[in-house]
Amino acid sequence: MPIYQTASNKWQVNFRKKGVAFKKTVASKTEADALERECQRCFDYNLPLPDSKNSSFGMTSSILFQRTAQKYWADTDWGIVQIRRQEKILDVLGRDVPVNDIDYDKIDDVIQHFKRNGASASSLNKINAVISKALNLGVDKGWIDRKPKLEWIKTDNARHRFVIEEEEELMWQVLDDRECYKEKEFFMCLIDTGMRRGEAMNLRARDVNLEHNRIDINKSKNDLARSIPMTNRVKLILAKKITSESRIKNSKLFDLTEDRIRRAWENMRTDMELDDDKEFVLHCLRHTCASRLVQRGVQIQVVQQWLGHKSIQMTLRYAHLNVNNLMDAVHVLNQDKNWNMETVSV
Repeated sequence: MPIYQTASNKWQVNFRKKGVAFKKTVASKTEADALERECQRCFDYNLPLPDSKNSSFGMTSSILFQRTAQKYWADTDWGIVQIRRQEKILDVLGRDVPVNDIDYDKIDDVIQHFKRNGASASSLNKINAVISKALNLGVDKGWIDRKPKLEWIKTDNARHRFVIEEEEELMWQVLDDRECYKEKEFFMCLIDTGMRRGEAMNLRARDVNLEHNRIDINKSKNDLARSIPMTNRVKLILAKKITSESRIKNSKLFDLTEDRIRRAWENMRTDMELDDDKEFVLHCLRHTCASRLVQRGVQIQVVQQWLGHKSIQMTLRYAHLNVNNLMDAVHVLNQDKNWNMETVSV
């Protein structure tokens, strides 16, 4: 038997053919199958089998992505989106590509494929980010000799879709008509806190401090812990959900699935006659929170901390919305000056 499971639940590959022998223990059946295929390829083409101590031997694109998912996303709700994105990338890149064969051209082929299928610049960069995360892990673990160059797509940061007050009122009316009360509460929390979808879905009683009026996010997309103040309606929504049972069981406060949230949003968008508005997506609720904070005079550094942006450059995309700051600034130049037509005329 060339592949078998050991007593320690690992997998061992024993490849023997015509005096050629290879033996190695790996963590998963997927890795073992890939190793066996690579050994067979070397045998068929009369190539020497690499040293079994070589950590990159048998490491393929699918295994690399699997290891990346296990390390970074396995225990997070928002990680589901990243894992789905991994699968789409592997469908184009190929699942059995040796990791050291993943080069600039192969990555560019992936990007061009999604670009031809209508992916936006932002979506293309998210694909790049998933690939980059896997490659970084490969380099750190010694599976990849050198990380190939990735070409990031320049995005138009000037435009961000956010919800105006009339649209918000219509949203709540539509959700009430559809009796989507849980989804309505979820969307209200997103628009008032700026939380990412995964952060809100993973919210538990221990994360909500009713006494000090804040939500503590301990596990986020970029591993930055932060605290978010609660508006009155968010506090009412979460206080109602926090029970003795939820504290004991440490259960999630929002009993919603990804599919249920997606269906509620799509149905609501249809009822609002916004199907043609491709920017009206769930993430625009986060943009709405950021936009309102900036428009109402909150300092950009505070908004950065509120949203959990790792770089101030991410937050500066909203800075142009605060025209009042510019109007206030002109008073500095007008101080102690009593200009009139006589003093400015030539």
